[in-house]
Amino acid sequence: MYAAYHELDEASATDVLIELLGGSEDEPPLIDDTPRIVLVAGDFRPEVTTTVLWLVDNFENIDIRCVRLQPFQVGERILVSSEVIIPLPEAEQYRLSVQRKRREVIGAQTTKAGRLIPRLIEADALAIGATLYFRHSAVPPAATPEWSKHEPMYRAELATAEGTRTLRWTDPDIGEPELISPSLAAARLLHRFGLREGEVSSEGVNGMIYWTTDGEQTLRDLAAQHGLLDRRPNRRIDKNALRQLCSEIPAGRWTTYGDVATGIGLPGAAQSVAGVITTDPAVQNAHRVLRANGQISPRWVNAAGDGSSHARKLLESEGVTFDEAGLADPALRWPPAAAGTSRH
Repeated sequence: MYAAYHELDEASATDVLIELLGGSEDEPPLIDDTPRIVLVAGDFRPEVTTTVLWLVDNFENIDIRCVRLQPFQVGERILVSSEVIIPLPEAEQYRLSVQRKRREVIGAQTTKAGRLIPRLIEADALAIGATLYFRHSAVPPAATPEWSKHEPMYRAELATAEGTRTLRWTDPDIGEPELISPSLAAARLLHRFGLREGEVSSEGVNGMIYWTTDGEQTLRDLAAQHGLLDRRPNRRIDKNALRQLCSEIPAGRWTTYGDVATGIGLPGAAQSVAGVITTDPAVQNAHRVLRANGQISPRWVNAAGDGSSHARKLLESEGVTFDEAGLADPALRWPPAAAGTSRH
């Protein structure tokens, strides 16, 4: 729709929208899907206003309001006056500020946990299939069973980097392995230990400080070691340097978004690099840039609209082989440093 309205090609429109919304090819923008309800009438019956006020007071995520319209005829023109009667402007400002602050806190906790794992994988600091352990120091001494690397309750497998449910973990109360977010798994354990009360929820829990590589080093510590916590969204990419580097990727080889980011002097900016590569038609050999595990991004598409299956055909025609899981041969991975060109 944006492309049609502004008479742009879809790739350019996507580039503009991603830059505006703060996302990338591997890290889609977060779009608020909270419904907004506006009731419009010349006047409102008491049962309507009473219901609206009850909804406003009891459901903080509902954005609902009553707007009274009054038409006036001035000569041959009709003018319409609008007045928000619920909520009152003074109360609305306070309500919105409280809701905004709460969303910022919850959103920061959720996105930090949900987005740090893909960046750790891109930086080769973590791999799918890795075993993670609940932090030893977070387990009370009197907990049953006591902490051990061999105790299933304190172990989890990194099963995927897609979405927020990235861990395969067995809740002792359920007894079956399930895909779960690091924060919710940590919240369940904390509730089990009596360290949290009320409804079991990941709100206020950052799984990155509870799950570790060895029982001590948290995922957040690991990210800090690789310089990922200093990364800012929408880091400015030197497109000329990126295009030059991608043009040097030899046929029959592949590299990663993280490798390209490092090659142009922006380690940890894999997501931003992916956003440029997938939206800039001037980037050569875009099909030779894959995810860190050798997977072609399912959302890969070129300017002609060809998808990931087309990228695989191109790579296979160049001699790149894929295993049954659709991962490129790691022996054919090309590190940008091998090009021998200076970067800044």
